[in-house]
Amino acid sequence: MEKKLIQIYKILMKKMATNILSTRLEKLEQEGLISKRASEQDKRKKLYKLTEKGIDMLPILLDMIVWSAKYAPDTEIPEGLVKKIKTRQRKRNKTF
Repeated sequence: MEKKLIQIYKILMKKMATNILSTRLEKLEQEGLISKRASEQDKRKKLYKLTEKGIDMLPILLDMIVWSAKYAPDTEIPEGLVKKIKTRQRKRNKTF
């Protein structure tokens, strides 16, 4: 699940300047949505992981991506990503 989120994040943020990305990651960490640690292989690299609070928020964020793709097409969200999210939402809803 975390690898999927990283892929989604990279797609959505590919046009973002690194200083803006750093600021946003810092804010997410301050809000308790992600945690940060140094990579064991390269201490200069930081690894981010969703906290329980972040995991609980994931369905909301995915809903927002789908909504944005429908009502704000200028966001240029890849159609394949939206289809994957919708497919998983349908599967999730069947279990309820």
